Amino acid sequence: MSIEFYKVRVRREERKSKPVESGKGKEMTSDLIRGEPVATSLLKRIELFEGLSASELGEMSSVMRLHRIDPPQEIVREGEPGESVFFIAEGTLEVVRSAASGEFELNVLRSGDFFGEMAVLDRQPRSASVRAKTPVLLLELDQDGFCDFFERNPRAARIVLRRFSSRMRGIMSKLEEQLDRVHRAKEEIRTAYDDTVRALCRALDLRDTETEGHSLRVMDLAEKFAKRLGFSPPEVEAVRRGALLHDVGKVGVPDSILKKPASLTTGEMEVIREHPEWGYRMLKDIAFLRSALPIIRHHHEKYDGSGYPGGLRGEEIPLAARLFAIVDAYDAMTSDRPYRKAIGSLQALEELERCAGTHFDPRLVAIFKEIIEKEDVLSEG
Repeated sequence: MSIEFYKVRVRREERKSKPVESGKGKEMTSDLIRGEPVATSLLKRIELFEGLSASELGEMSSVMRLHRIDPPQEIVREGEPGESVFFIAEGTLEVVRSAASGEFELNVLRSGDFFGEMAVLDRQPRSASVRAKTPVLLLELDQDGFCDFFERNPRAARIVLRRFSSRMRGIMSKLEEQLDRVHRAKEEIRTAYDDTVRALCRALDLRDTETEGHSLRVMDLAEKFAKRLGFSPPEVEAVRRGALLHDVGKVGVPDSILKKPASLTTGEMEVIREHPEWGYRMLKDIAFLRSALPIIRHHHEKYDGSGYPGGLRGEEIPLAARLFAIVDAYDAMTSDRPYRKAIGSLQALEELERCAGTHFDPRLVAIFKEIIEKEDVLSEG
């Protein structure tokens, strides 16, 4: 595919024009053209240059180069050094950027537009690639030419730089709008995720009526505990989701066991003990719930290693699971069950302290006690 490259009149010296690299490794060939009118008439098509005098346009033409480019030729490539600003005299270009999922279009540029203006201020890498969608007439002004012209024409410099600044403000405004849309979309997705989690929780409550409301209560208390321990917002969110879904694996437990009003047999207890692993397997491939998996899988581990399913000991147990085990046990003790009445919060805290070091992390038990005492809802049962 042939691409003609023209050099507009050079005022100060005769020099061979340098080939311009395309993004695909090809070169645009060059020829020298004498004659100012062609360049001046093309400059008048560019809105940026409105207000420049005929002599200023003439001088501008002396430091610019004119390219004729056919699609899908690249003019600049993302990541390459930027050394020129380009002005579209005719035709259409597309601005694209790379992403993990492939290339996506950022913008479409048309006659009168320009791009790469930051390249005349610094030589930072290009933030996107630009290529022709239709045959294009393109004017190029490199950094040296830009500085040379505006040093000699301060009035023209003020006009052009003001318009550069106005364009940058417009771009920033559009970026802020896009970021706002992204933020709103993210919040909508997060809300949808949370609604899904709550729906799963309600479905479990419908099956296991003896623990109805348990997941919501432990979620609130676990959140307070996590914040007290200095968890980051994403870590707190993971604790909330893990608390809501900690018993989701019980959907695999038969009703005859789950709803049994009497004590369970050894065999039935073995079935119940499978629910953390079942819950883990159910949710491990759901990306937004992966951070909640430590609670779901390990909330029945014990500090001395006698718990299940992994028999983890001490700090081998994830911190989120260690704190949740305390919250879970506390709520279970202070809530009515078909086979026993609830005990008071004072008795429940005493039981947690008795089991500190065997069932529970003793440091966390002490902190949890402070949280409950601060709530000022202690009762003797």
